Amino acid sequence: MSALDSIDMSLLPGLGRKILLVDDEPAQLKLAKIQLESAGFVVDTAQGGRAARELLATAERPAAIVTDVVMDDLDGFALCRLLRRDPKFAMIPIVLMSSAFDEAADKALARNLGASALVTRSSDQQACVEALVKSLAEGPPTSVVPPADMPDLYAHRLVHQLARVSGRKVAAEVRYETLFANANDAISILTSDGFVIDMNHRWEEIRGLPREELRGRHIRDFAAPGHEQINDEEYAGLVEAGTGKSAPVAIRGRDGSTLYFEFTTAVVDVDGVPTIFSVGRDVTALLEAQRRLVASERHYRSLVENVPDVIWSATTDWKYTFLSPNVEKLSGYTAEEILEGKHGASLARVHPDDVARVRSAREATSTRGVPFDLECRYQHRDGHWMWVHFRGVPTKTGIDGIYTDITARKELEEQLCQAQKLEAVGQLTAGVAHDFNNILTVIQANGAFLVDSLTSDETACMAAQDVCDAARRGVEVTKQLLAFSRREPAQPLALDLNALLTGVERMLLRSAGSGVAVTIARGEPLAMVHADGGQVEQVILNLVINARDAMNGRGTLVISTENVDLEGPYVRLSVKDDGCGMDAEMRRKIFQPFFTTKPRGSGTGLGLSTCYGIVRNAGGHISVESEPGRGTTFHVYLPRIGSNCSS
Repeated sequence: MSALDSIDMSLLPGLGRKILLVDDEPAQLKLAKIQLESAGFVVDTAQGGRAARELLATAERPAAIVTDVVMDDLDGFALCRLLRRDPKFAMIPIVLMSSAFDEAADKALARNLGASALVTRSSDQQACVEALVKSLAEGPPTSVVPPADMPDLYAHRLVHQLARVSGRKVAAEVRYETLFANANDAISILTSDGFVIDMNHRWEEIRGLPREELRGRHIRDFAAPGHEQINDEEYAGLVEAGTGKSAPVAIRGRDGSTLYFEFTTAVVDVDGVPTIFSVGRDVTALLEAQRRLVASERHYRSLVENVPDVIWSATTDWKYTFLSPNVEKLSGYTAEEILEGKHGASLARVHPDDVARVRSAREATSTRGVPFDLECRYQHRDGHWMWVHFRGVPTKTGIDGIYTDITARKELEEQLCQAQKLEAVGQLTAGVAHDFNNILTVIQANGAFLVDSLTSDETACMAAQDVCDAARRGVEVTKQLLAFSRREPAQPLALDLNALLTGVERMLLRSAGSGVAVTIARGEPLAMVHADGGQVEQVILNLVINARDAMNGRGTLVISTENVDLEGPYVRLSVKDDGCGMDAEMRRKIFQPFFTTKPRGSGTGLGLSTCYGIVRNAGGHISVESEPGRGTTFHVYLPRIGSNCSS
């Protein structure tokens, strides 16, 4: 059932009345039938005037007739005159249609022949529908009186309109030739198998050959070297499709260069022969611009993705609109997570002490256009804090900028500050050590005098000797202070660490305290090292005291020595405790000057940094192994000398 079957015809202009439609052009006949049926008419059709007369002779009489004027076998004027002579059809309204016969004289001729109306053909047939409705309401002309000169008038109008149509055709041909010859696009007419029928002057410019020499060539002759087969296949596909647009096709230019054209083609029937009409547009510059754009985008993308900083864009109210992929490496969050707000509020991951500064700097950028330049602490996804340097500038669309992880730089600055503090302490230490050394010199001299003078009094002599011994130890301490301040050069000698441990064992036991069980495991045989004995004693003492404090004065302490090969021959001195241990952050800072885990006033933070400096100056290195709750082990590596070993 068609769509019209479901419509109440009484509601449409045609009211379901039957009409006959006459036209010798099938496409026009079919289109007009559809339009008139949509207006509510029931339409029978006849292809041409003679077919209409044959149909009317046998079929039911229609309520009205609509006919084209220009038809090959019997034109509309002649059909109307013949029908009016037949009493059976004298009273049927006849509407004539034409796109050429539209002058006042033509309409007068139509009335004289008995037509109800002559209307101009249109795509929607609106004028025809209105004329039909009016004619059906009014009926045919009451009387038809053809003038005496009707045959001559009829012939004159036909000749006039034919001349008019012919003139339009000539003008159209002139316009076509002008357009064809002067168009900037490459226009060609070809056979279905790819031979050139004609080409315009643009092809002459492209190939550098006259138009006459281009005719008769095959499309392969126009292809850039190596593209003959591809172009042939592209053309065959367009011909098969009937109409379409090609991909860029490579064409050889007059100088041998390669040009790229996009062709729009259509297959038209010319006297029963399929002919291809093709319009080609030069897209060489466009493709080159696209290539450069792609290369530029690739370069920009590579720059954005590989630069160590994070490139970002934000609105004026500081909502991120873009973040380069490197943001995940710096913050732990992907760009998508931050853009979607999954990393928390805007300032949620900024250190609380820095939030006020960040907010103030943002406001200055948003409201006054001040460039955004700020260093602050930012919390990584894994929880650790890092230093970040934010920079940005206002733009027409928001704020664009970069931010950089400056944690390493901040640590270096802190280390420099600590080094400067250490240098100041060293200078102070040197001054104190020199003054203290002068005092000790007097004490040593007078102590020696007392020892020699009090030989008869054993008790007094022993007291004087204690004074001398204390002064001597004070001199050793002074030397260590001077070494710490770099004012007293080290005096490295061939050193046996086992013998050294034997010499300081009693001092180490007293330093560790009664609550710590000390075990000394001497590796046998042990190679000699080249170091300052007094400084190595200081290293061992500092490590023992550090271990005692980590165990809160109770636990087990093991001191051991052995020969090892670690990218070279070394002697390793290890100090192991079963104290509280350290986490990764503490291990990272343990050798920094002034870093201490002890309560304020209980440690200087110089013990382990002094150990580090002494070992490095001796050509060795020091490392630490520790986990929270599992104790700590310090390893001191000193390079071996010769092959002499202690026994």
